[in-house]
Amino acid sequence: MKKFRERYSSVYHKLIAVEFMSEFVLIYPLYSIMFSERSGISAAGVGTLLASVLITQIVSEVPTGMIADRFSKKYSIALGKLLKAAGLAVWLVAPTFSGYLMGFVVWGIGEAFNSGALQAYLYEAVGGDKKVSYLKSASRIKAATMLSYVIAYGLTFIIGTQYQLLIVLSVIAVSFSFLLSLTLPATPSISKTNELLLGKALRVVKNSPIVKRRFYEGVLIAGTLTTMLEIIVINYRDYGVEPRVVPLIISGVTIASAFLYWSLDYYESFFRKYIISIAMILMAFFLVLYTQSLWLQVLGLFFVTRFYRITAVVQEADLQDVIEGSSRATVLSLYSLLDKLLSAGMLFAIGIFATNENIEVPTNVTIVVTILLFIILKFFERRSIART
Repeated sequence: MKKFRERYSSVYHKLIAVEFMSEFVLIYPLYSIMFSERSGISAAGVGTLLASVLITQIVSEVPTGMIADRFSKKYSIALGKLLKAAGLAVWLVAPTFSGYLMGFVVWGIGEAFNSGALQAYLYEAVGGDKKVSYLKSASRIKAATMLSYVIAYGLTFIIGTQYQLLIVLSVIAVSFSFLLSLTLPATPSISKTNELLLGKALRVVKNSPIVKRRFYEGVLIAGTLTTMLEIIVINYRDYGVEPRVVPLIISGVTIASAFLYWSLDYYESFFRKYIISIAMILMAFFLVLYTQSLWLQVLGLFFVTRFYRITAVVQEADLQDVIEGSSRATVLSLYSLLDKLLSAGMLFAIGIFATNENIEVPTNVTIVVTILLFIILKFFERRSIART
């Protein structure tokens, strides 16, 4: 482990490069539009395609996490990048519903290989290093991926709706990410036990009250964030936005997110101390001011998603600190699995409400409810900590 950390500097910068290129996907902001405009797929068909990648990740999360713990986190990361590139490449040769579906399935398996392995790999690189915290490293890698989005979305705006070219450039970028991941050093922590890693991971969560609390809090926060982001992107037309302008708007918001991630270590203690107060201010905003104007709605959605983004990375870092043993990637895959299940359930419920003319739940009410749940969880967490 010590020798591995001595090489941390190069690992850190390589991981930034790996994730930067992995997320340099120019087709990201326009693929939903491409499905309908280029291939004539119906709204129901587009919904099915978007659901397919989520379902694939849900099915693959835990098995891929176990593979990372048992064999190699490094090669799990590399395989994830390769599958992502392959999934995008399928879209080049088969621009049909079945082709897009196959591409999403392959892509979803690739994302599953990365979800637990990447965080576990990074934590093992910096765990116990007082000079560089895991939270600082993870947040700055996230900032780098955000900048990747911005540059990619800027190019998407310039290129426009030349979908074939956008996909080709995306495949090249992700393939380069795969090659970079092969240069990472192997992780020192490999499970050599014959015990089923899933059972071991479940006991890690079940037997420790602090792990259990941080695990489920993080799931609630991450699932809510995913749901909010999907709703905002899906409903862009409600704000009178043209498809071509979507990448520019996303880029502006993403730059702000990158700045917040990169500077997180400067305001981490303040954020932790006043997190409940910040949540209460946001809740009051959505109750009183959100419906007053369109600009206040946009501003409110911007701030609440930034709040949840920062909270999610802080919660995940706290969870990492209390996980012990050689099942780290499997525990984190379980974490990601429940996050996706919660998000899928929330999106399904919102979809049911949206199609029922007799039921209308305003966006601000939905957000207020999620913030209130978060405040209650945080209140009981602090009460539990005070008792111990």
